[in-house]
Amino acid sequence: EGAVSVAMYCLEGPEEMPAAADEQIEAKEEGITFHHGWGPMEILNDGSKATGIRFKKCVSVYDDAGRFDPKYDESVTEEVEADTILLAIGQRIDWGQILDGEGVKLNAGNRVNVDPVSFQTNVTDIFAGGDVVTGPKFAIDAIAHGEQGAISISRLLRGRHLTDGRHAEYKALDPNRAEVRLISVDTTPRQYEPEVDHARAIHTFNDLREGLTEEQIRRESKRCLHCGRSVVDEDKCIGCGVCTHRCDFDAIHLYRVDDTKFANNMTRWYGRLAGNVVKRGVRIAAHGVKNAATTVQRLRK
Repeated sequence: EGAVSVAMYCLEGPEEMPAAADEQIEAKEEGITFHHGWGPMEILNDGSKATGIRFKKCVSVYDDAGRFDPKYDESVTEEVEADTILLAIGQRIDWGQILDGEGVKLNAGNRVNVDPVSFQTNVTDIFAGGDVVTGPKFAIDAIAHGEQGAISISRLLRGRHLTDGRHAEYKALDPNRAEVRLISVDTTPRQYEPEVDHARAIHTFNDLREGLTEEQIRRESKRCLHCGRSVVDEDKCIGCGVCTHRCDFDAIHLYRVDDTKFANNMTRWYGRLAGNVVKRGVRIAAHGVKNAATTVQRLRK
């Protein structure tokens, strides 16, 4: 607050930088200027305080395998005057002694090599995820790796295959190559919060976003395709468990529950019982009429 101007220098280009599109728009509308393809080289000072910063040109951010591995051309530099400098340059991996004697393979960036699906290292009972695998990335990616690693550890302890029925990558549907009629799919776009007053945002660190409106919430909820919805007919399922073994996607699971307690509301149970009694009575009556007709025909013969 109180700065005459704010500039942000980053290694990545506009399409690569790890910031959501709406956040980039908000920053620009609040007067922040973006400078892409630069990395910090030296903090300039007058002996008592910082006076600026020197940047070096970043020619590439990732290696051929897509891992974070920036390369620079230090012959191309740029100096910027500044009295306040905020650095967000990530962190360096320091394993300490945690991997001593384990034989875990690391790559050139000191990151650990893992299977892309199970997150298992070359050592059977050691799994890894997060920034020590990918390099600097979003926290939610590390959380997702933790979940998948936990699933793998659970499978390992139960003697199950670590990757069977699991997928390493999900790709967006290409409308030009789709084999389904997209006209039958609700293509309502994602809903965003109403735009904030950027003139006010400059003078406060408070979050001025007010959330979605009631109508936007309705639209957003209708975007759900119910991909994971399933219906089990409890009158037909006998709990044999064959479906859990036949499903190639490991999408079906059976859990043992305690059904010894009495139901709090028997209305639905009585209704089903009455319906079944009526149906069975009709079948018995029809069967009796059929038998009587058969007996009459035999007597006539």
